[in-house]
Amino acid sequence: MKKNVFAYFEQIENAGPKTHAAYRFSNESLPLLGYWKNSWSHFGFNPILVGVNVYRDFKWRKYFNFNLSDYIEDPESKLYSKLNWNSFEYHRARYRRLVAFSSFVLDNGLSLRADYDVFNYGVTPDFLETLPVNCCISPERSVVFQNEEGVQNTLNSIYKFIKNDEDQNESGDLEILQRYDTKINPFVCSRGISFLCRDEGDWSMKYKKSLLVHFDGQSKNLKKIKETYGGRDTSRVEILRCLRPTPMPNKML
Repeated sequence: MKKNVFAYFEQIENAGPKTHAAYRFSNESLPLLGYWKNSWSHFGFNPILVGVNVYRDFKWRKYFNFNLSDYIEDPESKLYSKLNWNSFEYHRARYRRLVAFSSFVLDNGLSLRADYDVFNYGVTPDFLETLPVNCCISPERSVVFQNEEGVQNTLNSIYKFIKNDEDQNESGDLEILQRYDTKINPFVCSRGISFLCRDEGDWSMKYKKSLLVHFDGQSKNLKKIKETYGGRDTSRVEILRCLRPTPMPNKML
């Protein structure tokens, strides 16, 4: 039986022109979705891509005595008061993603989440047997492995931030979870294998050999890469095809 891998995507409708950062998480992201599915299914996973309906259908009362939806949908809530860059729709999608994944785990048990721009170049389902429960493979939590207790703690962590009147620090989901979500730990591979490469300058040999690659739309070097591989208007998927076009295994796990 194939192991599931989960990703969340919603199109940001008012992303604005191509010069606006949020554009990279809407129109430009659509071509990546098929690429994402193919890269994971190639190595034996069952890729599941869900949207906003899974978030909206979540039964809060079944698991919690609070409902984060009221805060997530309110642009004036504390969740959006201190952001590193201002795009309500983008940050709202990130919080919706955490709820949708939690819903999936609570229905299906221990599960792997990989963002829709994390591509698989060699990780097989057997790798999950080596992972500790409730861990993140990347510091930015673009790949996480959680059980029911883990996702409940994640949502409780967001609620703790909302109710903590003294905490006025960065309010993006990653920053909040780094401060409050104490039940998730970073995974460190002891075999010298690169599992995830993100923002590695000109996309070094580490990128070319990594078994998981986060082709991040926020990469500080994306502009430079575009200029190298086709110009300012080159899309992420076009760059990806130039840099590493097919998910062929470097080392099967």
